[in-house]
Amino acid sequence: MIRAEHDHISFTCTDPCAGLDFDFETVLLGRRVKLDHYVHVLPDVSTLMHETERLVQRGGLVAEEPHLFPDDVCPEQPVDSGWRKHMATVAAEQGLIVLAAPASECDQLTEHLKAHGPDVPHHIAVSVADIDASVAAWAAAGWQAGRLAADEDLAQMFLTDRYGQIVELISRNDPDSAMTFTCPNIARLSATEDELRAEGRRP
Repeated sequence: MIRAEHDHISFTCTDPCAGLDFDFETVLLGRRVKLDHYVHVLPDVSTLMHETERLVQRGGLVAEEPHLFPDDVCPEQPVDSGWRKHMATVAAEQGLIVLAAPASECDQLTEHLKAHGPDVPHHIAVSVADIDASVAAWAAAGWQAGRLAADEDLAQMFLTDRYGQIVELISRNDPDSAMTFTCPNIARLSATEDELRAEGRRP
């Protein structure tokens, strides 16, 4: 699923259920890391519901019920319409599988499917203890850092490489938590990414 080649990291996943058997520990940038979650993009909400059920039938546990983001979970947070999406999170033995599907024909996930197809996750999230040191290491390897979003639960940042791939660094105050975002954090992260894209610093 993940292959590192010099400065390029290749992410692929052809079947959401493969994540149930996937080793969430891997080597990136020459270091052993633990993946927190990855985001598998599906074509529509019906497929998302079907794949969520498949994962549960094979032993996964629903950590976040299927919902429309932000409407169902963060209705008061200012998030651009391009970030709307259908989502569900299923816990595997070693990490979290996030399923996501477009909410419209012109949103972020629709663009992702057109550019990368269905077998490339939207992003992977790497669990880190020291997010500042981790950002420095990824930046030194050529990844473009975003801006940090942090609250009492999570610290998160998105980084991209020159191929347009996305890595999230995530630090949890509660290691047993299964949340992949908080409403204040995702509002900050989405606004930052939109600003960087407008500045030409994101693909």
